[in-house]
Amino acid sequence: MSGPSPAVLGAVADAILRDPHSTDALTSTRTALAIGRGAQAAFLAGAARRDARLPLLVITPTHLDAERLAEDLVSFVDDVGDDDVVAGPTDPITILPPWDTLPLERVSPDVETMGKRAALRWRLAGVDYKPLVVVASIRSVLQHLSPAEPLQPVVLQLGAELDQDQLIRDLVAIGYRREHRAEVRGEFSVRGGIIDVYPSTAELPVRIDLFGDEVERISVFDSTDQRSIRAVQEAWCFPCREFLPTPLVQQRAAALSPRAGLGQGLLEKVAEGELVDGMEGWLPWLVEEQTLLSDLFDPVAQIMLIEPRVIRDR
Repeated sequence: MSGPSPAVLGAVADAILRDPHSTDALTSTRTALAIGRGAQAAFLAGAARRDARLPLLVITPTHLDAERLAEDLVSFVDDVGDDDVVAGPTDPITILPPWDTLPLERVSPDVETMGKRAALRWRLAGVDYKPLVVVASIRSVLQHLSPAEPLQPVVLQLGAELDQDQLIRDLVAIGYRREHRAEVRGEFSVRGGIIDVYPSTAELPVRIDLFGDEVERISVFDSTDQRSIRAVQEAWCFPCREFLPTPLVQQRAAALSPRAGLGQGLLEKVAEGELVDGMEGWLPWLVEEQTLLSDLFDPVAQIMLIEPRVIRDR
């Protein structure tokens, strides 16, 4: 069953926001609205439609709340997904997941988590693939982002000319690891003219069959039995890391390592340009600027908080 049309949603949002007895929430600096949980998704979709050029940022108390709200929002927007494209940046409703690690824990966040965060950063920095609504928990919003320019995804297209050696270099540059078999996200393998890649944001890996330098076939396959499932036209490989050991990061790591205590060994490896598990936890000390999600939005973009008091307590 399709939801209300964008025009109806916009009219509902206007009716609420332009009530003569209240302030217009989309022109004031701060306005509180009491909206029942069941109507929140419809209202937010209508508010986002008022100016679809500017993504709407919705902040929730927890990641579970963000997932539930995003599922509800999908019912009120047009589905622009394409079965012929793997991990394409076209979802109108996007969630920014939080890191699933503790501060300074010696493990990196999940590859899918970092891939989704990197993909959203790239979308917000561009023009063509901006989402309609970004939903994030307060924990996600307060986690630091790399101030560097977002890493570019690797796009594979059927029929395109492809330099295999350059593709390998591009994948390694955004954090992919070359393995014998691509079994988990962030891995790729090369066997003659066949390249398997498991994109960081995809549900399943893809196989690229080359005929000379031309992409002859792209197919989604099962990593357990290696059998192809379906052919596709395009696959997007977003980065597996949120930030990389750039020359500046290496310099700061080298300066910090002598007084980092138990983190000295990790920082020494970062200073040498290695990708090390747990390096993300040191991001606030390894970059000069402090960047948060809200810094990536236009100054006039709207930010809405669900249950502000609960968010403050969290």
